[in-house]
Amino acid sequence: MELKREYLLKYQADILVMGDNWEGKFDEFKDIEDVVYLPRTPSISATELIEKIKI
Repeated sequence: MELKREYLLKYQADILVMGDNWEGKFDEFKDIEDVVYLPRTPSISATELIEKIKI
């Protein structure tokens, strides 16, 4: 998390998309790109999806 600004600049991201459970936590990056918070989908875990993708 500490390197997020560095990563966003390095990879020239245009938008940062986060779940709305993080609402307001990444607004500090609005000076370099758009920050969008999407509503969470009940019973869906991003962590679980990532673990399944890795397999």
